[in-house]
Amino acid sequence: MGRPRRRYLIFKVSGYSLNAKDVSNLLLTSLLRCYGIKGFTEALPHLVKFDEAKQAGILMCTHKGVVLIRSSLALASSFKGKRIRLETVKVTGTLRKALRILSSLQ
Repeated sequence: MGRPRRRYLIFKVSGYSLNAKDVSNLLLTSLLRCYGIKGFTEALPHLVKFDEAKQAGILMCTHKGVVLIRSSLALASSFKGKRIRLETVKVTGTLRKALRILSSLQ
């Protein structure tokens, strides 16, 4: 077995301002609620960067977990009683490209 192939998801939060810790907790709970421990270990998500001013960030996961992460992001609809929306902007294979896309977002 080699090392897992990584993918970087650029996502955007709308509806309510969050910080990096809140986003990380939201992603974790949403993934565990939808797919359980098995889905979590298949995806191995890690929040690489979150820009609080743009309310956008980069999430690293395995190539097999992209579909799991995208669907759990879409199903996360509320946080602390506030309505939010998490949408995937783009999926890339390199961190450099993900950082470039994140910096170009408004």
